[in-house]
Amino acid sequence: MYVQDLRDIIRRNLEDVRREKRNEKIIQPGERSDRRIADETDSRICISTGSLNFMVIGFCMGLCSGFSVPISQSFGAKDFPLLRKMVTNSVWLCTFFSVVITTLMLLFCRPVLTWMNTPENIFEYAYIYIFIIFAGIPCTILYNMTAAILRALGDSKSPIIFLAISSAINIGLDLLLIIVFRMGVDGAALATVVSQGVSGVISIIYIKKKFDILAMEKGDWKLERHLAGKLTGVGNSA
Repeated sequence: MYVQDLRDIIRRNLEDVRREKRNEKIIQPGERSDRRIADETDSRICISTGSLNFMVIGFCMGLCSGFSVPISQSFGAKDFPLLRKMVTNSVWLCTFFSVVITTLMLLFCRPVLTWMNTPENIFEYAYIYIFIIFAGIPCTILYNMTAAILRALGDSKSPIIFLAISSAINIGLDLLLIIVFRMGVDGAALATVVSQGVSGVISIIYIKKKFDILAMEKGDWKLERHLAGKLTGVGNSA
């Protein structure tokens, strides 16, 4: 059921992406300076991958936000045993969706870029960039799920702090990988993935230290079908 829902969402969004790509105008660099060509190449890579990136990453973010709704309801009702089960079932679902989405996008990344009529002169750059971004989907989901859990527990300040930390790490790695190590688009993508992963790990450590109500017991980690179904239903609609 979950795979079918994911397949339907991806198919609908890909149709929107393809329609958008038909209307995009790609500016050819012509006889210009190397710097100007490099800048325009970077811009066209963003154009070529932006819609696809927004579709997939946006779905992941919406999924995590949706999972936080039942968690917030359980917290508000002070039903802490149910709260822990909601969190653990969200973890199982995040793991499942991470594996499925990452596998699908890595397998079909090149065909999708071809289908979107990505210009040949930037195709490989676009492919490298979006491949690394999609390989880091587990980091994206980790970062967004921990932030969603914190907000569901009434802590809206910490996610902003962790977002600032992630942004600072991203900028620092961009400067290091692109300027110092001359990595190009792969460096930019890697910086994004690593910054989200680090921030996600910091968030987990913070949650474990701050919220004793989330001290999980062995029985809390059981995947319960009705809870997973409820979480998936809210997540897919978010």
